[in-house]
Amino acid sequence: MDPTPQAAVRTPADLGKLLLGIVVAAIVIGRLPGPLGGWVQAVGTAAHESGHALVADLLTGDVVSITVFRDGGGVAFSEASPSSWRSFLVSAAGYPATLLVGLAVLTAVLLGRSSRPVAAIGSAAALTALVFWTPFSSRVPAVEGGDQHFTFFVFLFLVLVLAGAAALPDSFDTARRVLLGALAVGLLADAFRAGRDLVVIEGTAGQTATDADGLNAAVGLFSPTVWAWVFRLALFAIAAGWALLMVRRLRPPASS
Repeated sequence: MDPTPQAAVRTPADLGKLLLGIVVAAIVIGRLPGPLGGWVQAVGTAAHESGHALVADLLTGDVVSITVFRDGGGVAFSEASPSSWRSFLVSAAGYPATLLVGLAVLTAVLLGRSSRPVAAIGSAAALTALVFWTPFSSRVPAVEGGDQHFTFFVFLFLVLVLAGAAALPDSFDTARRVLLGALAVGLLADAFRAGRDLVVIEGTAGQTATDADGLNAAVGLFSPTVWAWVFRLALFAIAAGWALLMVRRLRPPASS
């Protein structure tokens, strides 16, 4: 007799319902007005702007700051680059970063075995963004101090929650996965909507544009609307490919 209690084993159908619930919640919350939608979306915005900042830091040299707003919006301030392809990559980095982080977190939620390392890596990443790109008082006059303070506390919250999740003993694995699932909702809420801003500093003046505007300006091809749809279709294609992979991974082996 198998001593493992079958009731404690999650079936692929259960995990599929969990995945569907997280995705539906993300899509709905991503369109909610008011404080609830904004605060949940702030998690995704933090990852989104960190994606811009990371690529800008690697390719263009200097990130001034990133800011998350209470309504769920956000901006990344970096030095302008004379290179069109570098500017293109910086503009393109936000949504893919949010989606990839969200899918990594969702994988940890569904499979469980990777939940602890994913939480630890996420905490380290949030700490990096907090230390290098999130000054408590903004050095950019265009950003109000209150929003910069909010940004600081958003990243501090992520550092503490993810570090706490990683530190939970194995007997609290379900609690860790619930925490990661809640964060995944915020991440996907950003990945499945458009409108984040990328702000590039040019001397003492700033130019604000959506990510799609940045792509259009960098290469001079297509309109921002076309780029926005390219973004949406590409992100949904990546998410669909990941979902198919998870279905195959979670499918029970065929009985002989």
